[in-house]
Amino acid sequence: MVHKDWKSKARESGGNYLKFKDGQEITMRVVEGPREHSFENDAGKKIESLEWDVEVDGESKVLGVSSRRLLQMLADEDDEEPLEGGWFRIKAIGNGFDRQWRVRRVAPPKETDQDRFKVEYERDERSESHKAGKKPSKPVKEVSSIDELEEEAEKRARKPRKKKSEDSEED
Repeated sequence: MVHKDWKSKARESGGNYLKFKDGQEITMRVVEGPREHSFENDAGKKIESLEWDVEVDGESKVLGVSSRRLLQMLADEDDEEPLEGGWFRIKAIGNGFDRQWRVRRVAPPKETDQDRFKVEYERDERSESHKAGKKPSKPVKEVSSIDELEEEAEKRARKPRKKKSEDSEED
């Protein structure tokens, strides 16, 4: 038995495609694009659009644009600096043919302190030995401040070795 509300659920979710509702604002990073795409609307009319692969909240999505207003705004942004790799905040205002768009290039979201100060002290040779099935000689430690990071770095700093000639002269 088919669920009788399947159409509205399908239209709301949109799968990988971003769907804008009136007043909704979405921040995204443009990964790749555009590419041409065509589809049939509910009235059976063929619609031409452009699609970009984007990232929203760490998830891969598709920004499909058939609105000439939005396409012009994106083209203007691309004239200033390429869209690919850029972060944008797009807001839909209104519905249907009266819909207006706001497009702003924004700075990438800031990392949290915890993200910023996570440090792994595994050196290249330890990484290689790990790949060979050996465990690193020193455990990986997370730090929560710059002071703690510097303190750990000082503890782990390699001390210079004496040359063999110096060793034999001291004996």
